[in-house]
Amino acid sequence: MPDTPRARVLAALAEVVGEHGLPATTVAEVVRRAGTSRRTFYEHFTDRDDAFLALYRERGDVALAAAADAVQWAGQDPDAQLRAGVAGLLRGLDGGIGRHHAIDVIGLGDRGLAARRQQIDALAERFRAVLDGVRPGRPPLSDALAIAVVGGVQELILRRIERGERIGPDNDGLAEEILELLRAVVN
Repeated sequence: MPDTPRARVLAALAEVVGEHGLPATTVAEVVRRAGTSRRTFYEHFTDRDDAFLALYRERGDVALAAAADAVQWAGQDPDAQLRAGVAGLLRGLDGGIGRHHAIDVIGLGDRGLAARRQQIDALAERFRAVLDGVRPGRPPLSDALAIAVVGGVQELILRRIERGERIGPDNDGLAEEILELLRAVVN
């Protein structure tokens, strides 16, 4: 992440939300940790929730990019592509704001639901592209099935978060659960 005032605010926000949750996070604590002023904060964001949604989108984009990059370099073996994509996704989510990223966004009402929906749609499209690529000669995944796969992956991740587990590429149990789901769709 570049060292700009905006980036420092988002990094500080991730720390504070990760420690205390979004409802207990204040702009005052975020700017203190970021080493910026309230004025700087408000030059970039309308309020705390706007900043959180920006962070949510950025973290989602990082996870998607990590998954896409990993698949691109995995070669032609379908299972290697799936494994690389899952590892990339988990690497992209590693160090995220965990439970708060998954849960607090819903508490932001229509803005949070719209951001979540946008992220689900982007992830569903990425999964569809990967899964269609490893299923040559088969019909493409429907929108409904792609969204169902994403929902299943999100639920597997959320259950691990609720158990206090770290979400990252070193969580072999989670990676295997996600791979089991993806393999069932591929076959």
